[in-house]
Amino acid sequence: MKSKQELIEASAAQSSFDAKAGILTVTVIKPGLTRSQARYYPADVLKRDYRVFEGAKMFLNHQSSAEEKARPEGSLLDWVASLKNVSVESDGTVKGKAIIIDPQFKKKVIELDQKGLLQELGVSIRAMGEAEPKTINGVKTNSVESLTGCRSVDFVTYPNAGGRAELLESEREGIDIKKRLVRSYMLMGLTEAEAFIAAGIELEVKTCDDPFGTMLSALSSKSSRRF
Repeated sequence: MKSKQELIEASAAQSSFDAKAGILTVTVIKPGLTRSQARYYPADVLKRDYRVFEGAKMFLNHQSSAEEKARPEGSLLDWVASLKNVSVESDGTVKGKAIIIDPQFKKKVIELDQKGLLQELGVSIRAMGEAEPKTINGVKTNSVESLTGCRSVDFVTYPNAGGRAELLESEREGIDIKKRLVRSYMLMGLTEAEAFIAAGIELEVKTCDDPFGTMLSALSSKSSRRF
């Protein structure tokens, strides 16, 4: 069953940089499984829907939960570039031109380029779309069936070929999701300890057709244990 989701994915930013014009060519997203394996982006979906990224504002880092609540539209102070001339390659890789508008950020990018560290800079999308649970190459994941909009394409720290920044982003997102799940299960009548277990299991079996039923089954198997 398809569900609407907010999609947060990171990728390496650097491709080429025109220092004089302040234009950085970036890879927005590539097809395939994300590093966390939470989602799968089919090439044909990216080829069809890549235009949602055209004109996206580019901020320094994603908003925290508190920042998003206080200013959902984003901060003008953190807006450093806009994404233009978005295109898609034959394999489904989406690319675009980051038009840098912030002088201080431009200086930082020039410095990174001169020191050979531009590959440490990454971008991470905040998009909306529909996804459906599927098993792909033996991996249970959520296959993105459509991209319906884009909130922003943000610059993020991206060390060690990108894995760490995406892991941190996924961990941060996962913590917020788990807190919401714990509250939901406690409203259903579970104790706090049971709710923590249920939330953890649901995050692991995120593609289950009957997650609450699975939680109750798992909890019953643990009922003889002390928390």
